[in-house]
Amino acid sequence: MEQISKELVCVEVMRAISVSLYFKRHTFSMVPSLTEGCS
Repeated sequence: MEQISKELVCVEVMRAISVSLYFKRHTFSMVPSLTEGCS
């Protein structure tokens, strides 16, 4: 249960990042630290 929820949260985070990149290019600098927990 916890693992599935964690993966879903990760997907939502990645989606939010992708959307943010369209509007804020400098958000890209935050991606590495956020995606570290998703790898």
